[in-house]
Amino acid sequence: MTRLVVTLAVTLAVLAGCGGSASDEGAPQRAAATTAGPAVRTVAELAAALPRTNQVPGGDEKVFSCPGEESCRAHPDRVSVGVQLEPSLTDEQVKKRYDVYVLPENLQVTAEAWKDESAAEQAVADARAEQRRFVGRFATKGKDTSDTSYTFGSKGVGTVDDLTMGEWEGFVGRREEVLTNPDGDTDSAPVVSITLHVSNGNTTVQVVASVLDAEERAGDAEALARQVAEEYIGRLA
Repeated sequence: MTRLVVTLAVTLAVLAGCGGSASDEGAPQRAAATTAGPAVRTVAELAAALPRTNQVPGGDEKVFSCPGEESCRAHPDRVSVGVQLEPSLTDEQVKKRYDVYVLPENLQVTAEAWKDESAAEQAVADARAEQRRFVGRFATKGKDTSDTSYTFGSKGVGTVDDLTMGEWEGFVGRREEVLTNPDGDTDSAPVVSITLHVSNGNTTVQVVASVLDAEERAGDAEALARQVAEEYIGRLA
């Protein structure tokens, strides 16, 4: 099961008029200033900057990418890559410590080119509103899909905070959670999930990282998400 996770300097160029020839000596000098407008990036640029597996700390293998798969066609202005991380525990350690299902640890980068800056900002605002459902203690319910299968719910605790990285603005959401079956019983080992979602110009960037909530990986999810986001946005500069 794949789950779904910064610094860009926008240069302001100021061009000042310099002194003229003897014929215009003493004439008032006017400085012309130009300010760069909102950054506009193409889908091709967003795709070219996506991280390779070896550019993700702890990356083990790529599990999907867009463009490149059939499901990508529904969102032609969106690019993404999912990378499974090296497991933090061996199978034996997992069985001894949890004796339940352990989700693969993974990271996902998604970027999208919107029609303009306002649309990109609205996309981040909508995503933040969705994350607010997980602020404080939360529980979602799984559903039976057949006599032998079901979709997971989850329960845990979460926070959402403002996030500014250079000229990029948005939010960071944090969740400590376990998956649950339709009866509400715990059905997985605990994980920490981090969602960074920011915009600049016509572009949104989302990084989602999930790691096992084990002592060995405490704090790793957010540090990983931030590093990957910063490096990705740096490549867009």
